[in-house]
Order: sequence, then structure tokens, then C-alpha cells
Amino acid sequence: LLLFLYTLQGVPIGLAGSLPFLLQERGTSLMQQSMFSIASYPFSFKVLWAPILDAVFVKRFGRRKSWLVPVQILTGIVMIFGSSWLPAALNDVDVSGLTAYFFSLYFMMATQDIAVDGWALTMLSKRNVGLASTCNTIGQTIGYFSAYTGFLSLYSMGYVTLSSFVMFSGYGFLVATLLLLLKRERDDDDISENLLVAYRDTFEIVKLRPVRIYVLTILSVRYTF
Repeated sequence: LLLFLYTLQGVPIGLAGSLPFLLQERGTSLMQQSMFSIASYPFSFKVLWAPILDAVFVKRFGRRKSWLVPVQILTGIVMIFGSSWLPAALNDVDVSGLTAYFFSLYFMMATQDIAVDGWALTMLSKRNVGLASTCNTIGQTIGYFSAYTGFLSLYSMGYVTLSSFVMFSGYGFLVATLLLLLKRERDDDDISENLLVAYRDTFEIVKLRPVRIYVLTILSVRYTF
């Protein structure tokens, strides 16, 4: 289940990664393409709203599922309804609209990532909890590859269109949500339900020297997918 959920995250990210190639075909400038990169910012700043997901939830439904289910349903709807608009926006080189659209998808996937990371702590046994990062890496890579390399290959050969691929992916999110409802979530009582306490704990963690070094490293390192 973890591998599957992380794979879903990689799909919108992969689509966003393939879009600059489609924009380049339409003669967009480097400035316009750099503007589109703003869409990926939610993943860099998800720590800002992560405590909200920990502290605000419906107990009967589950701490993580309270966010996962609505986020995935909303993602599916946004992708299905947006699939008919995307080709027109691409042909009109509406970079601002495309940036806003994929920014919303990135925001929802960042939120999903927070919830899945938290769920992994109770879903896996203590001796296997380290496998969550393995599922994250492999799952996101599979999803990214299918929506980036896979999509561009099929698109160049004329087997799929941007509209059909996005619509199919949207339905995939809705089906995944139905499967998610069948999974029971275990209680996670060691996390405070007080939002202020959650933010305080997060701030205390960020103040730790190893965490500060890690954050500075991530913010300064040059990386590519």
C-alpha cells in the first residue's frame, strides 16, 4: 500500500517534469520555463503545514485517512476536469495558468506525502519502519518515470495525448481512494492533537544542530531528477 501511494505521488510530478518539453515545442522562452518551475515549491515548504495534518483530523475516520481520502479525491477531480483544459492552455502558451494548475497538484501531492509518511510509522512494525523510505524512493521513481519518460515516449509516437493521459491518471487516483477506504488505520496516540503544541514540537526539532545542517545542505545543493 505504501509503495502504491508513493507511486501515485510521482505521476503529477512526472507530468510537471515533462511539460517544459511540450512548452519548448511551442517556442516558450527560458524566462517562461523558469516561471513554471514555481509549481514545484509546495514540496520544499510542506513542513509549514505538516503539523496541521498531525493535529487536525476526524478520529473515527483515522488521523491520516482524514487527509488522504479528500486529497486524493480532489486530485482525481482536478486532473479529470483539467484534462480538457490543458491542451488549450498549452497551445495558447498560458504559462501562468499551467503554473497555477500544477502548483495545486504539487500542493496536494505534498499534503499526501505528509500523510503517507506519518501513516508509515504506524502501518509498519518498529523493525520494518525503515522500509518506508525505500517505498518512498522506489514508488516516487516509478510514478515519475511512468508520467515523464513513459508519457513523453507514448506521446511522441502518437499513442496518447496529454488530455487522455491526465484523465486516465485522474481516474487512477479515484480508484486508489476506493481501495484506501478498505484499509483500517491503527491509532497513533503519541502525537499531540493540539495544533500549537504540534508547531512547537516542530520548531524544537528544527532547532537541533544536525537538522539545521541537513536543511542548509538541502537548500544549497544542486540537484536534478
